[in-house]
Amino acid sequence: MSKYCGNCGAQMDDSARVCGNCGTPFVGATPASGAARTQFRSPAAKAKNKKILTIAGGAAAALVVLIIVIKILTTFTGYNGAVRKAMKAYEKYDIDTLASMSSDYLYMNNADDVDGYFESILNSDYDRFDDYVGHNYKLSYEVKETYKMPEYELSEYRHYADYNDYDIGDLSTIKISDISVTAKGSGSETITIRLALIKEGRSWKIFWLES
Repeated sequence: MSKYCGNCGAQMDDSARVCGNCGTPFVGATPASGAARTQFRSPAAKAKNKKILTIAGGAAAALVVLIIVIKILTTFTGYNGAVRKAMKAYEKYDIDTLASMSSDYLYMNNADDVDGYFESILNSDYDRFDDYVGHNYKLSYEVKETYKMPEYELSEYRHYADYNDYDIGDLSTIKISDISVTAKGSGSETITIRLALIKEGRSWKIFWLES
């Protein structure tokens, strides 16, 4: 009856005590080829497999951490971070933060009264929420869509800037987010606002806010 190495599966001579293929000592009888057989694994092979599994597990954990870090960075920095900061200020009626995030264009176009600009917009939105859901409510928001400012709008702003001799930076960097703001109190009311940001240096600044 033929016998086979329990480690590598190679066929062995009936009289052989050591596998001529891998050098593993023959332990007991093994079934013929095609039949199920229990494989013997040397301690070295087991240690190698354990090391491979450990490395694979470590790589998977590192990948998960990397994904989490990237998600945090994209949420709290760059354009998304600026949108988040502006909307948190909107929710808290934080005019000072909104003013601090204002672009040069917004200051020039509002004769430096950006506080009044934001107060007018937020007062109108908050009055609507008061009318529909009462005075005790909680605000939440959701960014529905983000896109670059269309070329026809860019052309209008370029013409406006040239006419008024404004230096308002690189208009091609402007992005717009359509955002749903929901007030929940005794009822629920949702409005849509548009937030435009422009890249000034290394920071994103508010170009305008519409509701």
